[in-house]
Amino acid sequence: MLDEFKIKLDYGKVIFICDDYVSINSYEAEIRPKLMILKTEPDKLYGLDTYEFTKEYKSEVFKKAQEKGWEIINITEVIREKIRNIVDRELQKYIANNINDIDYITEFSVREYSNYTSQSFELLSEARKFGKNIRNDLEVVNRYHIDVKQLDNGIIGLYTDRHGSVSFEYNIEKKEFSIPDEEILRKVYSDKELKLILAYEQYTKGLTPPLYNEIAKINQFLEDKKTVTFELHNGTKIKAESQLYNILDIQNNGKIFIADRYTNKVIEGLPIQYCKTLGTELKCLSYSRNVLNINSEALKSLKVEEKLEEQTIEDEEDEEEF
Repeated sequence: MLDEFKIKLDYGKVIFICDDYVSINSYEAEIRPKLMILKTEPDKLYGLDTYEFTKEYKSEVFKKAQEKGWEIINITEVIREKIRNIVDRELQKYIANNINDIDYITEFSVREYSNYTSQSFELLSEARKFGKNIRNDLEVVNRYHIDVKQLDNGIIGLYTDRHGSVSFEYNIEKKEFSIPDEEILRKVYSDKELKLILAYEQYTKGLTPPLYNEIAKINQFLEDKKTVTFELHNGTKIKAESQLYNILDIQNNGKIFIADRYTNKVIEGLPIQYCKTLGTELKCLSYSRNVLNINSEALKSLKVEEKLEEQTIEDEEDEEEF
C-alpha cells in the first residue's frame, strides 16, 4: 500500500501520507499529511481531514486511495462517535441520579470579587430555554476536531477551537480517552447546559416547580409566532414580538417584572414603566383566537433574603453533622 504514494513521513508510531504539493514561504516549508497508517495496524488507512469525505474536490492522495478501492477510515468521525456514545450513557446516569432534585432551578449563588459581591439566581438567566429540549449531542460533539501534533506517541488531541488549546486526548493505540467518561460529559456540556437538559426531562414528568412550568408554557406558546398580545389584570393590552424578554423582564436577582421594551405597542391602557409592574400582573397571552391563561402567582419574584436564610440554615446543619 505505501509504495503507491510518493511522500511519506515516518513519525514514531504512525506513517503520514502527504500530498505531493509542498507549500514554501520565506520562513518554512509545509507538508500537509492527508492519510495515516498505524504501524500496529498496517492494513488500515485513516483519513485525517474529515472534510475530505464529503467535499467535491479531494487531495490527490485521497483520490488515489479511493481509486485503488481502499477503505479510508474517518478517524475524526470514529472518535466523535465514541464521544457521542459516552455522552449518551453518562447523560442517562446524570438524569437518573438527579431526577428528583429540583432545588437547583431556583438555586441562589453568592460570589465574592475584589471590588463587589455578585448575587444571582443563575438558571433564571436561561429562562428563554425553559420547556425546551436543548440537547443536541450530534451538534456539540461535531465541534471537536483532531490535533495530530502528538501522534508520534500515539496520542490524538481533541479541541473545539482551532486557535485554542487541546481539550482532552485520545490514545489511538489503546483506543481510550485521557479522562473519565463523566469528565467527557462535562467537557461536551457545560454545568448550566446539563441543568437545562435535566430540567426539561423533569418538566416532561411533571416534576418542575410552578415558576419553571409557567415560563415553559409561555415559551412554547411563543414558538412559530411573529407577534402576540399580552394582557394584564388591570386591562392593559400590549402587542409584542414573540420573545420571552418582550413580555417578562426576568432578572438574575430573582425579580420578575412586565417588560417595557420599546418595540412593544400599547393597544389598551397605559405604557409599562421600567421595573414598576410585577410579573404577577400578567393575565394571559393571545394569538388570533388562541389564548394562554397564566397562573399569575407562579410568576412572583424570588426573594434573595429567603434564599440566604435557607442557605444559612443548610450550612449550619452541615456544620452540626460535621
